[in-house]
Amino acid sequence: MVYFHGGGFTGGAPSPTVTPEIQAYLSNGFFYASMGYRLVATKYYYDNPNGTQLEEEFLHVNSTGHIWPDTAGMVMSDYKIRVGRQELNTKCSYDAVQGFEALLQLAGTVGIDVHSVGFSGGSAGGGEINYLTWVYHGFHPDCYSPRSMVYTMAQLDYPVQNILDKVWSLWATDVGGNTRLATILEQSTANCQMIIGNPWCCSNPENEMNLCNQTWSDKQLARFCGGEYGNVTIDELVAGTRWDAATEHEKGLEVL
Repeated sequence: MVYFHGGGFTGGAPSPTVTPEIQAYLSNGFFYASMGYRLVATKYYYDNPNGTQLEEEFLHVNSTGHIWPDTAGMVMSDYKIRVGRQELNTKCSYDAVQGFEALLQLAGTVGIDVHSVGFSGGSAGGGEINYLTWVYHGFHPDCYSPRSMVYTMAQLDYPVQNILDKVWSLWATDVGGNTRLATILEQSTANCQMIIGNPWCCSNPENEMNLCNQTWSDKQLARFCGGEYGNVTIDELVAGTRWDAATEHEKGLEVL
């Protein structure tokens, strides 16, 4: 059983001790791995072979979902946010692969059956377990076999932060595209900044990664949270929050 923690991709950590839940797995003959990954709001550094401290490399992703580190000197903080923090989730998925590959390398030594793998995750951890199950496994179908997935606090069908058209489309299907936003979301500065705009534009410490596109956030807030809030429909949100993927990297972010 391979578990990835939640925390909005900005917090959380793997379990350093055996919890009652973990013990239950162990007592029933499972191997259990509680996994970590880099967080999108944190800037990380590493030492190269010469002992020089360097910032983490930028991670590219293509339309098939392949992720790889830049080799031409681009670092994560060079990337300019288009919408919000989800655009740096490449770090989380890439680290999930690195950690899982390390487990696979240990399999023969400790007796792990790599063709009986269960993935579990909560909230943001769903990004990692879905990537390993549906995307990365497609690249290496013979290396391991996912047999189960337990996803708690699944965040697929309701707003969290600066949400885009695909999530609003789910709402349109469920409650109707002509439904007014005001009937499902109370108008308040906090709600608008969190769900319509980008909340990291209001609270982003200087020592962290810049997760804000102020221009995009201001435009969305003015369009949907101003005087016309009571008349805005779900269909209008679908049309006004589309992720236009022009580059290969932007198409890859859609996959993630």
